[in-house]
Amino acid sequence: MSEYLYEDVSDGIRLTEYTGEGQEEVAIPEMIDGKTVVIIGGGAFDHHEEGIRELIIPGSVRKIEASAIEGCVDLKRLVLNEGLQIIGSDFLCADTVEEAEIPKTVYRIDEPWNLNVKLKVETGNPFHMSDDYALYRRLDDGMLTMEGIFPNIKKKEYTIPDGCTAIEEHAFENLDELDVLHIPASMKIIEEGSLTSLNHPFEYRRGIKKIQVDEDNRLFHIENNGLYYHKGQIYELIRFFGDDKEVSLPDGLTDLGVHAFLNAPVLKATLPTGLRTIHEAPFRGTMIEEVRFSDTDTKICFPGKAYPSLQEELIAEFGHHSKNFDYEDYDRLVCTEYLNADRIRLFAARLEYPYQMSKDRKTAYIEILENHLQDALKQAGDVSDIDTIISLCRSGIIHEDNSTECVNTLSQCKDKGCMRALMDYMHEHFQQTGSDFSL
Repeated sequence: MSEYLYEDVSDGIRLTEYTGEGQEEVAIPEMIDGKTVVIIGGGAFDHHEEGIRELIIPGSVRKIEASAIEGCVDLKRLVLNEGLQIIGSDFLCADTVEEAEIPKTVYRIDEPWNLNVKLKVETGNPFHMSDDYALYRRLDDGMLTMEGIFPNIKKKEYTIPDGCTAIEEHAFENLDELDVLHIPASMKIIEEGSLTSLNHPFEYRRGIKKIQVDEDNRLFHIENNGLYYHKGQIYELIRFFGDDKEVSLPDGLTDLGVHAFLNAPVLKATLPTGLRTIHEAPFRGTMIEEVRFSDTDTKICFPGKAYPSLQEELIAEFGHHSKNFDYEDYDRLVCTEYLNADRIRLFAARLEYPYQMSKDRKTAYIEILENHLQDALKQAGDVSDIDTIISLCRSGIIHEDNSTECVNTLSQCKDKGCMRALMDYMHEHFQQTGSDFSL
């Protein structure tokens, strides 16, 4: 009795399930019931796969479908034979297989970045090539495109081979850390977000720590710890890899790339006039506290490390809904009755710079602050947040009629810096007859 269930296809059969048990070595036959095995179906080894340590795929098989043998978690050795043409995504998930050799007849490997195994492409394969770190696809013009790095490869430095012209979107998805990446003169395309890895979202790893570009490359260059792309009217920051806490991006910049500042230590950033497009989540993973928009002379504030959950939601507003920044959604998340020192700072900055704020939302911000003003002042004073006090003045929340009461509230704080700053502001801007605001 056969250990395989199958269904007929045009040129043979497709295996749908392996039913054998207790075998450590399994060699799929080329023929079953006089019919040629041409496809290993998805999930074919999902039920009786335990204990299989060696699996041999015959040369008759031209296609291994997605997830076909991912259930073979004990697998140590996989043999693929010449004749195989297509390998589906997630076909193998066993991290116990150190390396899988890819025959020279294979012309398609789906989603190679999802494979939990290192691939070694046979010499002479006209469609792919590999080194000890990554898989490349050969193009019709003889050049290469980088499809994905292999998992669990520890490397300090890697040089993309000359002749590679593109890095695909998910190429570095398996990245742990890499100290230096060298980009060749031949590189023309680095797809959005391709130089970042999101495999460790809670560990705040930087991934690629430094990038170097061949001096003969005319499209990419390094400037102030950033990798930039410049062609025609496009001038884009692809990836920032510096340790600066404050960053001012260069004039003329037109695009801010996907995840450009991923997990960077930047706290303040100034975006230049003329910036046309902010792509998805450029500040993801950062504890950034303030971003200034030069073209609109505005700034937007974020809670930083004090409120991580809200931070994650708010910095996701960059490049959200095809907008450079989704102010409406930001206001929805920020403008609530719950106030603490960090949210008060966001309120104050937003009212000082009410760009794209609706009349109703502005009214809501003002009402909340006015109803809780003295408590808000005490919280800001307790953390010596002078900027917030001044923003409350500039936005009209603190005004001539209530300023004396506000000074009295701030005088109760241990640090008197906010009180003195308010008194200085009153002395300069308010005209109160008979009042003495000198220190």
